[in-house]
Amino acid sequence: MSVSDPEKLAKEMDRRRKSGEWSDFYWKDATQTALAFAGSDLWERRRYRKLLNLLLDQIGPNGTDGNRAYIRALFRKYLATFQSGSRLTVRLAEKLQSEENWRETGLPIESLIKDWHVFEVKDAPRWIANRMREHKSPFTALRNAGMEAPHGAGLMQEAHRNYVDLIKQEMRRGIDTGIMKLLDWISPPEHEKSLDKGAELAIDALLEPWTRKEPDSAIKELITARLVAGYGDPRLTQAGAWSRCSATARKVIFRWLIGDTIKAFFKVISQVVESHMWADRRDLWLDLHGQGQITEGWFALSDAGVRYADRLAREPSNNELQHALRAYARNVSCNSQDRQKCLLIMKVNDRWVVEGSHSFKTHVFPRTGEARVTPYEDFYTCEQFREMTGPGEPERFVHHANWRYSVFSALMT
Repeated sequence: MSVSDPEKLAKEMDRRRKSGEWSDFYWKDATQTALAFAGSDLWERRRYRKLLNLLLDQIGPNGTDGNRAYIRALFRKYLATFQSGSRLTVRLAEKLQSEENWRETGLPIESLIKDWHVFEVKDAPRWIANRMREHKSPFTALRNAGMEAPHGAGLMQEAHRNYVDLIKQEMRRGIDTGIMKLLDWISPPEHEKSLDKGAELAIDALLEPWTRKEPDSAIKELITARLVAGYGDPRLTQAGAWSRCSATARKVIFRWLIGDTIKAFFKVISQVVESHMWADRRDLWLDLHGQGQITEGWFALSDAGVRYADRLAREPSNNELQHALRAYARNVSCNSQDRQKCLLIMKVNDRWVVEGSHSFKTHVFPRTGEARVTPYEDFYTCEQFREMTGPGEPERFVHHANWRYSVFSALMT
């Protein structure tokens, strides 16, 4: 019978319970039924009350291999389905908490029971969170204590929420170590995967304090690099933890990433193109970014630009821009001269702007009407912008002595 149909499993075992007929029914069958039963709402139904009692009564130290596997499976299910207010959680804890029973799991969990108090249903999440706060790496500490899935569901999700709340209190008191604690918890260096479910709580806690102020550059670099490494670039990632974060947190990380994108673009340009004009352009765009006027940012590189970006990303002096130097589109223009250019695509004061290297004019699009620019594509061409005509056509500005004034005026009107 399929585990995907818990009621069929429950009905079959309940039939056997009533008839006393257990031939061809093994511990693996009981384990499968118990796990499916506990993972559904069947245990709450009056008709299955006696079956629930039977399943719970099988948690006991009779020493058989089958029973050991059964108890081990239900211990793991207890952790995964833990809810402080659940009667099933309470009953599982009552059965599992005796030493003779939990030792029958065959798992190295003595520290979890005695030091982390996982069977104290009412207080376990808070207790675990407080213990986590005592360790430099709570993920490793939990693993060493016998918690197989520190980022797991149930009990560890409740502990995670409590832990984030505790660290937020530290951060409000100006304790900077809280930032590293949260980062090391949700994306531990010693673990290959970052926390998924509930990660948005920690990400919000890390980013929301910087809505109206900036951290020092080292803190900003640390948070940005670790979050992008663990969860991807939020400008490119439409699902996962970033999609569940608050709008406030997303605005903060977008602001930081856009600033890094502009800096990375001009760092590449300074290598690809020898021209005095780039200092002026860089200053304007960074000034507008500092004023909060730029809300989107992306760039497309030529083949030479790609080579320079890859080289710069490997240099330790560019650690702050690592993520920006590795996240970009490609310029695949048809014309050979156009293919040598690099393009910077921004949304400035609600207008799309496409900036470019070499002789590419600054394109400023109207604020209203059909959007003619799509950010975060993999490929762009110079032709697609240069040849745009009709409604939504951009104004185009050649770089000359009045360039800054002309572009700024177009953006602010």
